[in-house]
Amino acid sequence: MLVKKVYFFSIILFALLIGCEEKGPVEPETNIYQGEHLTIGVLGETPPIREENVTFHNISLDHLINNSTPELNHIDGIFIIKKYFEEVSQEEYVAFFSETEIPIVFIESEKSFVPFIDKDLKYSDAPTFEDQMYAVGIKNIGNMKYDTWGIGLYNDTKNASNIKRAYSNIFRKIEKVK
Repeated sequence: MLVKKVYFFSIILFALLIGCEEKGPVEPETNIYQGEHLTIGVLGETPPIREENVTFHNISLDHLINNSTPELNHIDGIFIIKKYFEEVSQEEYVAFFSETEIPIVFIESEKSFVPFIDKDLKYSDAPTFEDQMYAVGIKNIGNMKYDTWGIGLYNDTKNASNIKRAYSNIFRKIEKVK
């Protein structure tokens, strides 16, 4: 009798296993940002996003030096891409980052945000972090203090859907801290 039960249970287990398809880890669904409309200044290329309530405005390095330019008056956040990291770690830009109240997001910085707020540390001289987030953000809160954050990619995998999820999370963070 015990042999029949084990045999019967084995057949059912085998049938269940055959019917199951290996799909790998399930990716969490990150909701598209649906908060208030955001206008983001971008130093570099406009990123691929899913949101319709986010507008991008291209800015230049001159806009960062001239903090009072009209282009920055109605911006909720600024994205800076890797191509500009060495240049914006120069002293005149560090002054902007330490004075502006606009949240700044550095996309794909391998050296965190420190070279952008320390006038004595250039990006090329800063240590590289292997477990760095996809994007790191800062928001000046006064007296050389910053609200800082990092947004990673699901499973540390860089692909189009994970990058779009990361941007949705970045938009939520900007809405919260602006």
